[in-house]
Amino acid sequence: MRLNWQDLGCVRAEAADGATVEIDGFPAALLSSARATHFMLTFEPGCCPGCLPRDRTASVEVFAVSPVPMRGRSLRLSGRWHVRHDDAAGWRY
Repeated sequence: MRLNWQDLGCVRAEAADGATVEIDGFPAALLSSARATHFMLTFEPGCCPGCLPRDRTASVEVFAVSPVPMRGRSLRLSGRWHVRHDDAAGWRY
């Protein structure tokens, strides 16, 4: 299933919980590094390293099996989609 950024916060993204999905976006790592297995995927490139959107529903937290290059270019990722309902930090996907 292919998700678009407009789907986030809507029924389509919620209904995809547990499904394998594809989404395009820009990687944003919390720490500056060339590759990362834990990072955020955002709709547009960040203005600086470690800069994440304030709206937690406008980004996707990624836990990759192998390191992904953090080049600031758009990526297409595929993986298991999880919707979080009770995250203390407010992360949703």
